[in-house]
Amino acid sequence: MQKSSDLSLVQGHKYISLTTFRKSGEPVSTPIWFVEKGISIYVWTEKNSWKVKRLSHDSRVRVAPSTYRGRAVGPSVDGTARIVSPQAQEEIENLMAAKYGWMMRLASFLNRNKETVAVEINADPQTRIPDTDSH
Repeated sequence: MQKSSDLSLVQGHKYISLTTFRKSGEPVSTPIWFVEKGISIYVWTEKNSWKVKRLSHDSRVRVAPSTYRGRAVGPSVDGTARIVSPQAQEEIENLMAAKYGWMMRLASFLNRNKETVAVEINADPQTRIPDTDSH
């Protein structure tokens, strides 16, 4: 799949394939909801999820628009990710609720007893991720 240098490639999509990396460097892709704000995109996930654990060791990510099953449907972009502050997380959750409506409200209800975080993703042309067969 072709690569891009700009996160605008996800505009108009409901899902992205978010690829994070194990300590071994092995890529792991996950379909996930997202919102756009400025030049960044944000995802909302459980604090103890494997993707958050992988990001604590390696902030490199690859993002591509995808189907709900994670099949890439457009070019990918390499970048970096970080957990946002708890203060910023509320705004991201509100943006997610505005975009995904009842589905986000249901997800929030189902995760009400779990700690969640928002992750900020930025395109980074300096990020070097070798091409893999997963895209």
